[in-house]
Amino acid sequence: MTTILGYVCRDCDRQNGMEDAKRAHTTEIREHVESLPIFSELTGAEVELLVPLCRLVSGGIGNYILEEGVPVHTIYFLICGELNVRKDGMMIGTVSAGAVLGEMTLLNHSPAFATIQANGPYTALAIEQSAFSQVLEEHAAWGIKS
Repeated sequence: MTTILGYVCRDCDRQNGMEDAKRAHTTEIREHVESLPIFSELTGAEVELLVPLCRLVSGGIGNYILEEGVPVHTIYFLICGELNVRKDGMMIGTVSAGAVLGEMTLLNHSPAFATIQANGPYTALAIEQSAFSQVLEEHAAWGIKS
C-alpha cells in the first residue's frame, strides 16, 4: 500500500499494480514479436508499432483456431504448441511454432481454407486483420521485409 502523510491509498496501489501488470504484459508481447522469424527484420520502432495491436491467446487440446469455410478476422502467429490442419475433414498436416495462420484471407478476403485445431496446449499472438492491414498500408516496406 502507498502511504502519503500517514494516509493509506489503496486505489493508488491498485492502479500501480494494474500499470505494472500492463507493462509486464506489453513486455511479454514485445518479446514474442521479436522472437518470431516473420518479424525478425523489423526495427525496434517498427516492433513498437506492432505491439499494441497484438494480444496473447492460448488454449488446449481440441480448441479450434480457424474453421474451414468460416470468415477469418484475425491473423495468428503461433508461439508454441502444435496444431492439426484438416481440409474436407482429412488431416493434411501439422504446424508448430513460427506458423502464421489466417494470412491468406488478408490477401484474398476468402473464408478459412482449412480447419486448424490444437492437439495440445498452444500460445499465439493474435492481430485483427483490419488493424494489421492498416499498418501494412501505412508501412509498405514491411511487406518487402517479411
